[in-house]
Amino acid sequence: MAHQIHHVPGRLRVRVPAIKKCSDNAALLQGLLQAVPGVSAAEPNLTTGSIVVRYDPQSTNAALILAVLTDRGYFQLTPSPATPMSVRIRNKVATALFWYCLEKAVERSVPLMIAALL
Repeated sequence: MAHQIHHVPGRLRVRVPAIKKCSDNAALLQGLLQAVPGVSAAEPNLTTGSIVVRYDPQSTNAALILAVLTDRGYFQLTPSPATPMSVRIRNKVATALFWYCLEKAVERSVPLMIAALL
């Protein structure tokens, strides 16, 4: 299923696994998008499986382009597969805290082990 990668007004990049290494699917999608009023170009990349859509922001918008992709089954209105920033930060803090506690536990246990050996 496709998902939006990047968007600035006038330029939209969408990942579409169906066009990766498949020039026939890429050509069909390119034709579909170039038929949308306001779209000036659709440039597929077969290596990455993405397509860059250039459009006139006065004539159309990314939501309309994504709606066309949704209608044709290329795009599904679901959250991005990327992990939210808050989850990544929480994971990094938890990992750092774990390693800090482990380091402190080892620091304190080394003198105890030496004392037990003596």
